[in-house]
Amino acid sequence: MRTIIRAQRHAMLDDVEITRILTLPKTATIAFLAPDGSPRQLPCWFLWRDGAFWTTSEIDKFHVRCLRADPRGSFCVDIDEGDENFRRNRQVKGNGHFEIHQTGAARLLVAMRAKYLGEPQADEEVTELADRIVLRLEPTKLSAHGGDLTFGEVNGS
Repeated sequence: MRTIIRAQRHAMLDDVEITRILTLPKTATIAFLAPDGSPRQLPCWFLWRDGAFWTTSEIDKFHVRCLRADPRGSFCVDIDEGDENFRRNRQVKGNGHFEIHQTGAARLLVAMRAKYLGEPQADEEVTELADRIVLRLEPTKLSAHGGDLTFGEVNGS
């Protein structure tokens, strides 16, 4: 019978592990409120820079309209690593208020493509994209924790 042999839960992460997680090419999830007050979530590429989460989106998307009306939201980066004998889960979460910037989307897209696709970043000027905005969330609270599970065979009667 396969069972959990050892579990370590809710360990707080140190700054080195937080930085490692935030620089991995992993998708984040942003959470925001719909006009009726219900919570909504959306996966996105992101960058962590200068103590803030950054992403970009098309200007007329539902989540952008919602964040214009109510900027409260959060980012969550959740990674799960391991194999059939070991699982490691780590989360970095930030809550706060989103800022919407009308410029900077093109440069941010270049940096995100470098992070997620390994494309080199050009030093040349990029043309701004009129149909995109930048979303920035500087967390008023940042939490980072995780846990490990080790699995194995247990023989019993």
